Amino acid sequence: MKNRFIEQQKHRARQYHRQKSYHFIDGIISRHLYDYMGSGRLTFWDDAVFTINDYRVALWWTHPRLHYSELIEEEARKRVEHLRPEFDLLKNAVPNYQRIGRSRKKIISWTTRRDEKMTQYYKFLAAAVRQVEVEISFEVRPSLSITWCNWAKGMELCLPFEVRSVDDLKALTEIARRLVRRKTTLEAECGGYIYTQADWMKDRAIMENQGQGSIFSHLELAQATSERIGISTA
Repeated sequence: MKNRFIEQQKHRARQYHRQKSYHFIDGIISRHLYDYMGSGRLTFWDDAVFTINDYRVALWWTHPRLHYSELIEEEARKRVEHLRPEFDLLKNAVPNYQRIGRSRKKIISWTTRRDEKMTQYYKFLAAAVRQVEVEISFEVRPSLSITWCNWAKGMELCLPFEVRSVDDLKALTEIARRLVRRKTTLEAECGGYIYTQADWMKDRAIMENQGQGSIFSHLELAQATSERIGISTA
């Protein structure tokens, strides 16, 4: 028995494809630029749109190394959860004013004061990440999940692949196309591939040697913004 909701989503997706006239280049819609990509740069995620018959497929690709890094961070956060302080973003916030006319002014934003406890927490978290990297060996396997949206068939694909150019993205969409049409399988494309701790440590060294920056750079940013954060009220 067909699922009524899924059938409605399929109908909406086909209708969307007929009515919208986005420009496909060489059969795909690419939303990113690759000018900064070096030949050996490691990649983590990308997305594209391509068509099959009378509907679109939205491809959301991730590399296993991204999921591995997320497992590391998740475990690290558990280890230092008890050290995370209560943080009120607006506590002791200082208003920033803009003068209006000769004697009037209005608040245009707020700036929080430096929070030493939160800064210290992010230092502990960064140290915990380093510990988890060495102490625990996770495993990440290729995966595929497909669902219908009201504008396309959504495809979440975790696959060991590098996307450093539009040509790479096209090659990836061809694999995705074959998977959607069931002309191939993850087993056929990847065999028994498993991303392990050894792979992560190797990738980590490559990123550091190339000055690519850490996948955990958002933690460093959070540490910096814990010192001074501007919050716009406009």
